[in-house]
Parts: sequence; C-alpha cells; structure tokens
Amino acid sequence: MMVGSLPPPDAGRLLSITSPLIAAAGIGAAWLYWRGVRVLVARGRRWPVSRSAAFAAGITCAVYGLGSGLADYDDASFALHMIQHLLLGMLAPLLLAASGLVTLALQSAPAPSRRGLRWLLHTRVAQVLTQPLTGFSLFVSALVMSVWPPAARLAIQNDAFHAYLHLHLLCAGAALWWPAIGVDRVLRARPGASFLAVVGMIPVHAFVAVSLLTAVSPVGGTPFLQIARGWSFDPMADQRAGAAALWIGGELVTIVAAALVGRRWYLADRRAAARVDRRLRSELELA
Repeated sequence: MMVGSLPPPDAGRLLSITSPLIAAAGIGAAWLYWRGVRVLVARGRRWPVSRSAAFAAGITCAVYGLGSGLADYDDASFALHMIQHLLLGMLAPLLLAASGLVTLALQSAPAPSRRGLRWLLHTRVAQVLTQPLTGFSLFVSALVMSVWPPAARLAIQNDAFHAYLHLHLLCAGAALWWPAIGVDRVLRARPGASFLAVVGMIPVHAFVAVSLLTAVSPVGGTPFLQIARGWSFDPMADQRAGAAALWIGGELVTIVAAALVGRRWYLADRRAAARVDRRLRSELELA
C-alpha cells in the first residue's frame, strides 16, 4: 500500500513488479509445480500441457495482483482496485483450479507429504470448505468487504487489514472455483450444487455494481479523498469505472464458469444414464 504523493499510473508503473518477495514466492511455486511435472515425466507418465499453462497463467495473475504497480495504486484508484479484485478473486483461483495442482502433489510429492495432504483433504474442515454453499458465502463476503465503506477506509489506513482482505479474497475465490470447475477430482462438488453457486454470483455482481454506480460518495470516504495524487482525479468517475469493471468482468468470468459447470453436469448425467442402461441390459440378459 502506498500513501502520500503518487505519480500518474502510467502503463510502465502498472506493469512493473514492485515486490521482490511476492515475485520470489511466485517463482518458488512455479519451480515446485515444474518439479512435480518432471517427477511424473521421469516415471513415464504424461501431464497435460493445458494444466501447466493454466498454472503459469494463474500464478502470474496472483503475483501481478499482489506485487505489481497495480497493487501500489489499489488504494488511490477504485477502478484499479476492482481490476485487482478480478485478478485475485476470480482469474487467479479459477486458473489455478484448472491446473490440477492438488492432483499433481498427490502423484509426485514425497510419501510423507502425500500422506499429510490426503489426511488434510479428508478432514471435516476440508469437506466443509469444498461445499458450494461455503464457497458462495465466502466469495460474497469478500466482495462485500471490498466495497463496504468501513472496511474500505480501514484498508487504506491499516496495512495488516489490507493484506488480510487480499488473503480473504484469494481463499474465497479458491473455495468457490476449485470445487466447481477444478480438475482435481478429490475436491469436486456435485455439479448441480456447483452450478447454482456459480450462477448465484450473477445477481450479486449486479447488485454490488448498481450500488456503486448510484452511490453519492466514494466508498473509501475521507481517507480515500486525502490520498495525494499527482494527476487530475474525479473520485466518483473513478468509482463508476470500477463498478463497470466489476460488473462486466465479473459477469463474463461467471458466465464462462457456469458454462463449464453446466457441461460437467451434462456429461455426468450422460455417464449416469449409460450406467443405468448397462445395468438394465445386464439384468435383461440374465432374466
């Protein structure tokens, strides 16, 4: 978080990586993923390139959202804050869910780590977190917290709370997207319940966006207005731009995710129908 006199947010500043620690964490995560893929390849097993590409894109979104010039301006511009929200709460966890990260760990990690991960995945906490209703509730709470005026003001004034909101957003996105569209079968929820949870985000995004568009004051209040900016700034125009980014971007991602869940639901029904047909044919042959 940056406060004080800020230069204009040009492309060079927004695209630059400003946190070596977060960049190093992202590189470390990528190395561990690559190492897991290499272990499988050494055993003569193939790992889909599409999953590796999804991981690379997801970790890039997370690193960029947390450790770039965009993160330096997320207090000073609500529009940029909403772009960060889309990266951390939607794109990053959705892409990571498509990377098969948990499956890769279960297949390539050392035996003690695999046992610990299996135990963790079968705990009551993990079972609750992978329920679609839990993911939906956590994501709604993260979205509301990001635009709730008291929380927005506190995030500007308190670095620890600001970091907590980012963590909450990432975890909420993972809880929503991983069971719904993730390729890790051990975490998948029932497609019907997942479809309802994902589709339920459409009116939530619309409601939050409309409330922002019709607001008469910025959600960050006085602390937001007191940030010194080195460029001409209209706080309400900036808030309307952020609301539009949330509404359009959020709905596009949600619609794509709903289509993926709907396809999974359809295929699951076809497989179930095929199993019933095989059982009935077997019973008729034995009769």
